[in-house]
Amino acid sequence: MKKTEIQPKNKESGVALIVVMCMLVLIAVLVASTVSMSQSIKLASTTTTQMNKSVYLDESAAAKTLWLLQYDIINNSSRNIGEENDSESEQFSSTDERFMADGREHIIEVNGVKMSVTIHDMISGITIYDSDSLSNLDYLTSDIDTDSETTQAMDELMDKLTDYIDSDDYLSTYGMESGEYTTEKLPNLPRNEELYFREELLWIPGFTKFYGPDANGCLSSINLIAPAGLDSPRGNPNIMSVSLDYIQTVCDFEDADLETVKQALKEFKADPDLTFDDAFGSESDLLSTLKQSFSFSESGYYTIQIRPAKSSGLPGRLLSISLPVSSSFSNDGIQYYSWQLY
Repeated sequence: MKKTEIQPKNKESGVALIVVMCMLVLIAVLVASTVSMSQSIKLASTTTTQMNKSVYLDESAAAKTLWLLQYDIINNSSRNIGEENDSESEQFSSTDERFMADGREHIIEVNGVKMSVTIHDMISGITIYDSDSLSNLDYLTSDIDTDSETTQAMDELMDKLTDYIDSDDYLSTYGMESGEYTTEKLPNLPRNEELYFREELLWIPGFTKFYGPDANGCLSSINLIAPAGLDSPRGNPNIMSVSLDYIQTVCDFEDADLETVKQALKEFKADPDLTFDDAFGSESDLLSTLKQSFSFSESGYYTIQIRPAKSSGLPGRLLSISLPVSSSFSNDGIQYYSWQLY
């Protein structure tokens, strides 16, 4: 009887090999994805933890800054910015670091972490909260052709602001009442009374064309509105708290003059021993013009901004607090006008 040889199924073996190889590749991809995902989760968790930790560091640095600022106020009766230190206090020497609303950076160490602190005056722009205060916006178009697009845009904004604040439902020419805000998917507007907080202005279409948030997302060009029961600070905006755009508009500086002012203020902030007279040098006429429109003295109301210093190399959030500070705290404790994290 003849033997029959069994031939190997080469085609079937090749298919099985391909399937095995595909499975191995798929497993390798899944393993690599899992490792990558775990690393991403770890990094995200570390970042979130550090961001949360920075909030506590911010608060600690803020508390320390308040005491340092109060100590400076107690030992330096003159709160004029950019003048030589003439303190007569035996506890305060001319070489001690000054804590004033001058926008200069201070490095404060908290739990071994260096924190960056800047102090500005709380009066940093214009005041808008009721119908009477809307006239503060007139300076924006005082030197502009009445037929210009800017004037038209301002007229439209003024009508919207008026309708937002006034108590009636009469629609101004370019204004917006409840129907128009509903169409814009902004229900429950307008307020039809005085503003409660300045950020409400961002809801009004066209406002950011003239006043937008600063680099930190804060509407610093508009003064804070005092919470109910607290006094509203009065006076001209502080020179070290206003934006360059605001300075140029108010003082009607040419671009070259504005650049000179910018450099002088930059040098002043960089050198704690420099006075305004030193920073402006021969450009004393520009300094005189600034003194006519801006305050060079503290109002007693401060905005303090704290974040991890760049040298720390750590991520973190910006804490901005605004409050009055004097030689002593009242029996009511610290009265915050604003406490915001960015």
